[in-house]
Amino acid sequence: MIVGVDLGTTNTGIAFLDGDTARIIPNDRGNRITPSVIAFDENGEALVGEPARNYASTHPDRTVFGVKRLMGDTLTIAFGSVQRTPEQISACIIRKVCDDAQAYLGERIRAAVIAVPAHFSDRARVATIDAGRLAGLSEVHLINEPTAAAIAYANDSPRKRNIVVYDLGGGTFDVTCLESKNNDYTVRSSRGKADLGGRTFDSIMRTHVVEKLETEIGRPLRDDPIVSHHLEESIERAKIELSSRETTGIAVPFVSASGRAMHLECEITRAQFDHLIRSRLEETIRLIRLAVQEAGFDRNGSDTLVYSGGSCRIPIVQSLVHAAIRAPEQYMANPDEIVALGAAVYAERFLRRNASRTAARRTATEGARLRDVAAFNLGVELDDGRYVPVLPRNTPIPATRTRTVTTVSDNQSAVQIHVLQGDDGTAENNHSLGRFVLSGIQKAARGEPRIDVVFSIDENGITHIAARDAKTRAVQKIVVAPHRTGTDKKSDHDRVVALIRDVRVLLEKTRVDADFERECATVIADAEKAVSSKDPTYLAELGVALETVLLELTTILESEEARFEGA
Repeated sequence: MIVGVDLGTTNTGIAFLDGDTARIIPNDRGNRITPSVIAFDENGEALVGEPARNYASTHPDRTVFGVKRLMGDTLTIAFGSVQRTPEQISACIIRKVCDDAQAYLGERIRAAVIAVPAHFSDRARVATIDAGRLAGLSEVHLINEPTAAAIAYANDSPRKRNIVVYDLGGGTFDVTCLESKNNDYTVRSSRGKADLGGRTFDSIMRTHVVEKLETEIGRPLRDDPIVSHHLEESIERAKIELSSRETTGIAVPFVSASGRAMHLECEITRAQFDHLIRSRLEETIRLIRLAVQEAGFDRNGSDTLVYSGGSCRIPIVQSLVHAAIRAPEQYMANPDEIVALGAAVYAERFLRRNASRTAARRTATEGARLRDVAAFNLGVELDDGRYVPVLPRNTPIPATRTRTVTTVSDNQSAVQIHVLQGDDGTAENNHSLGRFVLSGIQKAARGEPRIDVVFSIDENGITHIAARDAKTRAVQKIVVAPHRTGTDKKSDHDRVVALIRDVRVLLEKTRVDADFERECATVIADAEKAVSSKDPTYLAELGVALETVLLELTTILESEEARFEGA
């Protein structure tokens, strides 16, 4: 059986298609959503959902909230003496909701479509697929969350619609413009921010409340983990209450300097809350207008505005969005469930279209089609430091685009390819996806070799990059993915230091031409900067670049040894 999963920052939902109707599957407590909270007790047992949330009140150091925001990062999280990656933690959440669903349905779940933010990075997408596989799923597909919301809304509708989906969840924001008719969905544009959502608003309100309370009692509260946990819970409750009330209170248990137990109390009004978060919400309005313009929808050309994500319940969100998009129809049935429902519809239609079922069933759904778009500009750094996009934002996917580059010096036999995503014309101002070295280029005058850098984005939104010399057919490939330390548990810092040493040792043993040696020296210099910076993403990226150089050097050395033995 295949299901749809909304692996949210705050909550996780799971759904299946029952005939033609998508239905949410309740968890073992009868609740329709499961908190995306996980804890590991002193015995190493995983607690997921409500039990983990309860455990956090006394053991906040063994509990993780909002792990979705860490997906694709190279860090690990400590639970006592045990380290776990974000993928491993997310896998526990996926396994929990799938186990509950299997118990409810009485059928084994082997595959899932997991919804992710449209503006999730490639590394976060790969990490999500890895989490699904770690959870025991044999097949994992991804769908963008706003696209899933649109499918849930427009499922089986014959009417052509221009839909704008405003998806404001616990940790991320997306706006997507798409056309739908008869189960044919075509995304026209998408914008978003991967670090803006309900938890952002919680953090803003927390800063405001803590400053107020610290002024009252004359001592810091931020360093007390128990107080911090209770404060976070109280702020989340207050935020929810302010959607239906004008004023609410925040109460936090506290032990005074004299050892007396007391409650700290603070009142906050909806007007204050609106003022605190308004500037961040205006960022989403700017992105709505950009997406609508890029989609070719004019301001009044949208038929339907679909709200998705629990943060859409905040009244100021609805008033600002309504003023920006005056769609005749506005839909917000249950923003916490709509993504899981849409993922379930897509999951079953995908399964019917691709699995070996009867021709009659395949024919019944062969019109179901989804065409999404690339969320970012992807490109390469040129020798002068400029950034040139190769695959533009909003390109329909799957897609492949090629940029031909060349050498900058005579008889150059190797080049370093630096791949980036972003909008700025200067390479260093964009997000680096990776670096790799292509050797084996045919020696020629500068500007003559043709090196094709090929970008491909698959249906899951994951980027694959290759560089090849048109004459020698030398090829180097990478998939943008999270890079972990080895099984010896060394940090990325130690790993890169070791790789620098290994590359230098092999360079001394191997006969290479001056160009390849220069490219190796450049990678080593960049890696040494990464070691000094201690930036985990930069370290991971240069680790991959060093690994490609090491592989090239090993291949050259083995070839030399084979020639020597055969002489």
